[in-house]
Amino acid sequence: MANSDINQLPNFKNVNYVELGKEISVAIDSALELINNITTTIKTPTWENLVEAQHDTLDLLERKWSVLSHLNNVANEDVLREVYNSCLPKLTGFGTAVSQNKQLNDLYLKLKSSEEYNKLNQGQKRVIDNAIRDFKLGGVALIGDDKAKYAKLREELSALSSKFSENVLDATNTWSLQVKNKDELTGMLAQDIELAAKKAKDKGLEGWLITLDAPSYISVLTYADSERLRYRLHYAYNTKASEIDADGRFDNTKLIGEIVAKETELSKLLEFSNYAEYSLSTKMVKNTEEITSFLEDLVNRSKELAKKEFDDLQLFANNEYGVESLNAWDIAYYSEKLRKENYAISDEELRVYFPAPKVVEGMFVVCNKLYGLNIKRVENELVWHKDITFYEVYDKSGALRGKFYLDLYTRPNKRGGAWMDTSVSRRLVNGEVQHPVAFINTNFAPPSQDKPSLLTHNDVETLFHEFGHGLHHMLTKVDYPGISGIDGVPWDAVELPSQFFENWCWQQESLAIFAKHYETGKSFPDEMFKRLEASKNYHAAMQLARQLEFALFDFQLYKNFETIGEDGVRDLLNEIRDRIAVIPRVDYSRFENSFSHIFAGGYAAGYYSYLWAEVLAQDAFSKFEENGIFDSGTGQSFMENILEKGGSENIQDLYIAFRGRKQSIDPLLRSKNLIK
Repeated sequence: MANSDINQLPNFKNVNYVELGKEISVAIDSALELINNITTTIKTPTWENLVEAQHDTLDLLERKWSVLSHLNNVANEDVLREVYNSCLPKLTGFGTAVSQNKQLNDLYLKLKSSEEYNKLNQGQKRVIDNAIRDFKLGGVALIGDDKAKYAKLREELSALSSKFSENVLDATNTWSLQVKNKDELTGMLAQDIELAAKKAKDKGLEGWLITLDAPSYISVLTYADSERLRYRLHYAYNTKASEIDADGRFDNTKLIGEIVAKETELSKLLEFSNYAEYSLSTKMVKNTEEITSFLEDLVNRSKELAKKEFDDLQLFANNEYGVESLNAWDIAYYSEKLRKENYAISDEELRVYFPAPKVVEGMFVVCNKLYGLNIKRVENELVWHKDITFYEVYDKSGALRGKFYLDLYTRPNKRGGAWMDTSVSRRLVNGEVQHPVAFINTNFAPPSQDKPSLLTHNDVETLFHEFGHGLHHMLTKVDYPGISGIDGVPWDAVELPSQFFENWCWQQESLAIFAKHYETGKSFPDEMFKRLEASKNYHAAMQLARQLEFALFDFQLYKNFETIGEDGVRDLLNEIRDRIAVIPRVDYSRFENSFSHIFAGGYAAGYYSYLWAEVLAQDAFSKFEENGIFDSGTGQSFMENILEKGGSENIQDLYIAFRGRKQSIDPLLRSKNLIK
């Protein structure tokens, strides 16, 4: 790749999907040809002729695939989906062919045992060590039928996970509810009612259209006075992609069993007792019992408080509204009313201070104060939708560090939720830096004709969370693919920078920067901040119980699937819910059928990572609480020890270098009201 091309951005505007699919196939063939050439010609491996020799070819493949896979997430349509799915087996087959290439593995082992290895820097050694580990996990030692079986399992899992995601997206997009009487929407916020009217108009319908995308669903469950409407949304949302959803074509039930069964079979081929053990082989925590003990300890610490929070909510609903027994579709609605009662604060009151453009600008100012960064918007017409904005990130020396696309708003054919993904990874090409490029994606309600998108405080946290991931990817100073940015960072530590950055959504000094009334420009009132701060731990134990429910379900499913079996998946979830949850369980819930994190998103036997990383995040932030939330020295230390190092060093060592000690769980427990 010529140096002039290394920082060229892709054209997302006019993509010929079929041609791009062909280019990906050619790139895969070129990569296989290169590896064959390396294994047949190299006798004495070096960093240059073995590792670096692959970088250009693999980078080209990564760039082309990132365009197709990103568009599949944000602009999904039939031709794109067909091409994407046709490329999946080729890409999976390529990965398997490389990981099972004994000659290539032998070259890495030979380099590892040579004098050349001892002369390499720590990052280069880690690339080689990780490669040798991944050869082992990729089945390089398998022979005969087992080798073929592994390759087949990998290909099947790739297809099944893709189908799982498609079913969730299709089930979400297919369902809608036309409301013709505005009285049914009483209680909902004006902005959300206006958005529902626009959706109806865009479809050529009269009235209002309610959908299952996050802004619509959350608005109905939180604010709609109509219990009937809340129930209908709750039922539709919690049965989507199941055998009892409104459509029925997108049932993921069978896929769940097939995915976990094949993951289990794959782990057994590699001589792990179960898939959970296999999953931990690349994570910060290495012992399944340590994870179970960690989660159960949090269950024991939080259950009594979670029950008290629920009992208080039930008492409030009974005393104030005559509700004798709360249903699952009542929780968000009465929780918001109790929050308003207890703290005199509501999302409706808060969101006028969080217009999306101002929050984005303010977030950049926070980054400047913390890390000395300057983030500048740059015109880029080659984007996939008119709402996309593009930025460049510069450090205080004026050096360009990275670039990113910002895709804030929900729309049809865009996957739900929020996520950061990589477009380009940092590396060094003939002395020139290839700058990392990130995708930052959320699903906020779009602006209307007369007002910007107004975010809830939870939306603001979501944005900061994903941008924390983006900073981890973009600020890396590691020049080697595989360990730059988020690459090579253990999955249970990768959430540290994102959860850590959420803390600045709760600080008065930072809110003063970005919380401005969308009409008057008035700053966030001190008195309102006090009420917001007082509400910070509102229902924290109930929320923790929900996360523990997900984490234990995930980990036990992948650890004990041979005992549980395909028919026992829902029973396992219900058993965990009955033991942990305080919110009433509904028989129709099919939550697992849209649990993309663990069946299609890389978090299989790893959902605990959110809670594990939160221990690190809250403990890291406690150093800022000690020194000042904008203390430049502490910010510089976090950037240098965590954000810039990527996966180049052991994450526990990096954390100790920043914090001066191992992590403590106490800040997390305090943040959840579990200790004083």
